[in-house]
Amino acid sequence: MRLIVAAAYNTAEPGEEAGLLYVTPAIVGLKGRPVWLERRRAGGPITARFPADRC
Repeated sequence: MRLIVAAAYNTAEPGEEAGLLYVTPAIVGLKGRPVWLERRRAGGPITARFPADRC
C-alpha cells in the first residue's frame, strides 16, 4: 500500500490549492482502477475513493 500511495500524484492545476487531491496509477488488483486520495481542507483527514464514487 505504501508503494501505491507513494506513486500518487497531485492533480492541482495552476491557481488551485495543491495537496487536496492525489491520484494513484491504475491498480491491477482493483480491476485497473486508480484511487483518489482526497482532503477537504489542508492538513485534514484523507479519504480514499474511486473516481466514480465522487459526488
